Amino acid sequence: MLKQIKNLALVFSIFFVMLWQASPVLSIGISPGQINVPELRNGVRVERIMYLVRDPKSAQKQETFSVSVSGDGAKYLEIPQKQIVMTVGQAMFPHSVFLTPVGAANGSYEATITYLSGDTIDGNKQGGMGSAIKLGATGIFRFTVVDKQIREFKIDSVSVQETEVGQPFFLSYLLINTGNVDAKPDKISIKLSDITDTTNVLDFEILPGDIEPVPPAATKQVDVSVMKDIPQGDYGVKISFYLEDKIIYEQEVKLRVYPAGTLAQSVEFGEFKLSGREFNVGDLIKMSSVLRNSGKIPTEAVLYVELSKDSKTLDILRSDKKFLNKNNQSEFVLTFRPESPGQYSADAYFEYGVLQTDKKSAEFTVLAPKVELVSSLIQYWWIVAILIAVALVIMFVVFMFRHKRKKAVVHKHNKPHRNHK
Repeated sequence: MLKQIKNLALVFSIFFVMLWQASPVLSIGISPGQINVPELRNGVRVERIMYLVRDPKSAQKQETFSVSVSGDGAKYLEIPQKQIVMTVGQAMFPHSVFLTPVGAANGSYEATITYLSGDTIDGNKQGGMGSAIKLGATGIFRFTVVDKQIREFKIDSVSVQETEVGQPFFLSYLLINTGNVDAKPDKISIKLSDITDTTNVLDFEILPGDIEPVPPAATKQVDVSVMKDIPQGDYGVKISFYLEDKIIYEQEVKLRVYPAGTLAQSVEFGEFKLSGREFNVGDLIKMSSVLRNSGKIPTEAVLYVELSKDSKTLDILRSDKKFLNKNNQSEFVLTFRPESPGQYSADAYFEYGVLQTDKKSAEFTVLAPKVELVSSLIQYWWIVAILIAVALVIMFVVFMFRHKRKKAVVHKHNKPHRNHK
């Protein structure tokens, strides 16, 4: 009996040693493991981000992962990047996945997204034993398609930025869109009460045309600026958000307005870049620059580009206005399609608040279009026809001349000879 117990213990020991030897110490995972999106409408495009995460040991080398989807909802998942490369030292990769139901019947759907490494991981080998596996991880998408429009959202994290006399008043809030259409408040009501003088009250409203919408099933911070000349002082601010004439969220914050010039506005104008130096007529030319708010208060900025050709101004391009919080930066992009060849110059500058940056310049050349041979032949067909006719006449004359000459030679040789006696 004792011998049988020893043999059984030996077998279990060998089994667990083999299991330990074969188990890989490398691992990956995804977060979140499950994503639920309720009440989607057909034609709506919703972005979600899956984070592919590796343990420190796996991150010691570069790995390539293939991405695949399965399930009845797979055809409604759009994956622009179907292969992911995680470089050495990279422990996390944010991967964008889009839900895009089109022509989907009402109902619930599920799709599984799988990340599978392209490399084989070998387990520790001893005595010829070991294993070879591929690292992988899966996540689940669950969503429901409906045919009705749902306008629902939540407001959170409302704040205001300190400002100075003569500068805009800035408001920021977080909008969580839980519906399936673009969402924004119907109105934002703001009431400022001077803390030192309760009779000094300022009321104003922000209307929908000045409010940025948030896409369906998305969460985004929204920044709103209001050009309001607020006197110097400390204020209590009551902010009310409306939907269909009802207050859906209300919050009180404090605002300090400094004397003009107290909070210096300043920005850093980055390099002004073009997408090339030589272009053809009709090419799309991209002009861009990064602006950083290095001042002590938020600001709004607009990029202007003056386009000139042969020392004559052709056009002044203007970007959309962008909000820049303190220590934030943003890229501004403008495009242009030249209609004629020549030497062009572009002078760029920013307007922010009531100030303007210095100009930065760049030059580019638009090449004259090349005339294609076929196009030339079509354009000058009558010349081509004349040349062909002349060539045919010349060929005919040469042919007749040679034919007559040959005939004369043959006649001469065939002429009978007379014998003189």
